[in-house]
Amino acid sequence: MAPAAGTGSIAAIAMLLELAAGAPARAQDLVGKAVFCDACHGENGVPPDTTMPVIWGQHQAYLYRQISEFKVGNRQNDPMLSLIRNMPEEEMAALAEHFSQKPWPKLNQSGASEAETKLAQAAIVTGQCVACHGILGMGDGTNPRMAGQSRG
Repeated sequence: MAPAAGTGSIAAIAMLLELAAGAPARAQDLVGKAVFCDACHGENGVPPDTTMPVIWGQHQAYLYRQISEFKVGNRQNDPMLSLIRNMPEEEMAALAEHFSQKPWPKLNQSGASEAETKLAQAAIVTGQCVACHGILGMGDGTNPRMAGQSRG
């Protein structure tokens, strides 16, 4: 079960502090796992494939929930599953916290076309996107930030 938005961050921070203070080998292991994430999600936060989501700066509770969904098989992705199959929940939470603390990267995308802008405005007006992601597309603890993701 994913931690609540507020308590998950506290638990993950506590775990990161514990790792840093008392178990440097486990802290290095967490950093090592983050490097594997960077292979697909971008070592500078910008994924090399535009169909891959930006995870730097995404909400911790949302990231944790997505990692959990891969682990239990509700989302399918062999590279993700191979990384998290045997990962304890505490490490999953710490990894989610690690990426949530990264700055949101600049993707340097061109502006939306007129047709794309009209489509987005129509969705916003009907409340289809705003209900979960907010008027600015920033999401909240459990709903992802959509603003700034690549078009893919």
